[in-house]
Order: sequence, then structure tokens, then C-alpha cells
Amino acid sequence: MEVQLKHPDNLSEQELSLWRSLTHQPQFSSPFLHPAYTQSIAKFRRQIEVAVFTEDSQPTGYLPFERHDGKVGRPLGIKLADFQGCISQEPIQFDQPGLLKRLNLSQIHFDHLVHAEIPTESILSQSDSPYMDLSHGYQEYLTARRESGNRSLSQVLRKERKMEREVGPITFQWQDMDEHAMHSLFEWKSAQRQATNTADILEFEWVKNFLKHLHQTEQSGMNGALSTLRIHDRVVAVHFGMFTNNCLHYWFPTYDYEFHKYSPGLILLLRMAEQCAELGISRLDLGKGNDSYKDSLASGAVSVAEACYDRSSTRRFIRRSLLHAKQWVKQSRFKSTLQKPKKLIRQWQNKSTMGAS
Repeated sequence: MEVQLKHPDNLSEQELSLWRSLTHQPQFSSPFLHPAYTQSIAKFRRQIEVAVFTEDSQPTGYLPFERHDGKVGRPLGIKLADFQGCISQEPIQFDQPGLLKRLNLSQIHFDHLVHAEIPTESILSQSDSPYMDLSHGYQEYLTARRESGNRSLSQVLRKERKMEREVGPITFQWQDMDEHAMHSLFEWKSAQRQATNTADILEFEWVKNFLKHLHQTEQSGMNGALSTLRIHDRVVAVHFGMFTNNCLHYWFPTYDYEFHKYSPGLILLLRMAEQCAELGISRLDLGKGNDSYKDSLASGAVSVAEACYDRSSTRRFIRRSLLHAKQWVKQSRFKSTLQKPKKLIRQWQNKSTMGAS
């Protein structure tokens, strides 16, 4: 196997064609694994490269990544990418001799790694990333969730009827081109992050410009969708995500807090799921997270890993030691005391990598 490093704009039509064809396979159907995502974000991030794997001069797979500090590989967009890894005909083994050296990397990091052959010692943690299965249609999805004993869907549908009675008729748009709706999303999402004291990636201007680009640009096989819920032409909930022919990724949801008692965000999510089924989109990825609504709505989940493959045995040892220390702290009486400095360190790390462009 040979490896070539290329800028996304320098990929040949043959290379792009194979990459697109691989995304028709269920395990690679996420918008984050589509070449259009890589090429789009490369317009806003200078340090993006694609490792093209070849056999007998024919492309067989791809690994898009960002290069930081010369020899450190990180995911595209850092905290933006909810699915990461190789897109290839056969699994790429990260521990094969000389792979990182051929990538001119000393280490490579992931926090949502899927479908990868990576040594167990390099996996730091694993989590479920839930999804809604719409392959048999929206009504079949609803029936399956109800038969599983789930009551959340009935509650959301009841709130939707109540909202229409008390406030007014609801209008849903799958693709809303109104720029004011996008501005509302930015404003409400940042306010939500501030209220919950969590990291706000929308503070970076390049992120907002990237989302606007996805919204305004039509591409082959992968596009952005700004979906809205309106009452009397007033936006009460809005979501921006990406979709391929087979998969929608639930990415930036938010709503007008004035209407929070009606759960407008969940009403919008179900309307989007119904639209996905009508368009033939069979899966709606909800993304990794501990939100209770994800457990309620999910049909299943795929495993994603936080991992780091490192050429240095010393750094690997230190990283594993820090992981064990972290696990000990979680179970100790010092957990709450150490939580704040840990959070500050993580916020600093995110800012330093997200801000680099």
C-alpha cells in the first residue's frame, strides 16, 4: 500500500469518484465522511490534508485530517466533526509499520472515530452515538418506538397539538433560505451555551462562515439544510445540519426560549425525521451525547472512540497513565474540586486548536 498526501482541491476526479462511491455504503454514509465536507471546510481551514491510499496506482481509501504543530494530526474542524476516520475499501490498520511516518505525523488524534483498525492501547474511551432508523418509513419508526414502551413521542406530538391550539398553526420548512433564520440560530445557540457555561464553537467567525457556505452552496451528494418551525411567520425553532442521500446529521438545533414549554426543538426534529423518510433518507444521526431525548428517540447506536495513535512509546505510556488518573478522579471525593480546572484546561485546548486556521 502506498500513501500520497494531497490538498482536497488537488484530488483527481478518479479519486473523488471512488470516495463518493464508498459513501453509499452504510458505514460511510455520514455527511462528515463525504468528500464535499472535506473540500468545503478546506476553504476555511488552511491545514487540511487528505492521505490517499493506493494499490497498484489505484486509489483504495482516504484519511482526511488537519495538521497542527507540524506533525500532529487532528479531525477536520476539531470539535465540528461528529464522525471521523478512514473511508476505504478495506480497513486501514493504524499500527502497520511506518504508516504515521509516511503521513509525516508523530501522532494522530480522534474523538469520534468510527470503523477503524486501531490498537486497543490507543483507544482512550468509547461511547454510543445514537440514530433514528427511518429505513421503513416514518410511521413504522413511530410504531417501533411506541411498541418499545417509549412515551416521549406521544408527549411531543401532544405538545405540538397544544401549541397549534394556543399559539397558532405551525409551518415547517425543510430548507429555509432566510438569512434571518440562520442569524437566529447563531444568537440562540450562543445564548444557550452561555447559560449552561459550555464551550461555544460559534464564537469563532470561521465556523459561522463555514455554516453559511454549506447553507448557500449546492453540492453533489452532500448538502446543508436549514430547517425551521414557524408560527405566523415567526421562527420558533431552527436546526442546521448536513445530509447525504442516505443520512441526515442532527448538528445545530435551537429554539426560541419563549416557547420552551411546547418543546419546539423536538417538534422540529420529528418533522425533519418525517421529511427524511419521504426523501428516502434512511438514517438520522443524533450524535454522541447524554441528552435524554436521544435515548428516547434512538432506534440504535454506533460506537465512536476517543483515540490517539502515537509513534512515541513514552507519550503512549504517559497518556495511558493520565487516563487511569482521570478514571480514579471520577470515582474519588475530589471529583467536584478538580472539575473546574479540568474544564478550564479543556476550554483552552479547544480554543487553541479551533482558532488555528
